[in-house]
Amino acid sequence: MLKVSKIFAGLLTAALTLLPMVASVQAADVYKPFVLASRGAGDVAAKVGEVKAALTGAGFQLVGDYEPYENAHVVIFTNDALKSVASKTEYG
Repeated sequence: MLKVSKIFAGLLTAALTLLPMVASVQAADVYKPFVLASRGAGDVAAKVGEVKAALTGAGFQLVGDYEPYENAHVVIFTNDALKSVASKTEYG
């Protein structure tokens, strides 16, 4: 019985040691709903204009935008390919 307890304790220790590694690998598959697209010197309003022009020029449609706090701006965009993929999901 003592030998079984030692084996169980060893397996439990190994599992607890490996658990954080598995969790970090799984967390790598989580996608963020946002991307930091531009950062640098200059006026925020000018940068927002540049980003919007670049998105429109690349064939994206601007859906909206907002400023959650000072010196931060969120631009929402889509295109037909993104809408097609989203429509195939459970909640799309």
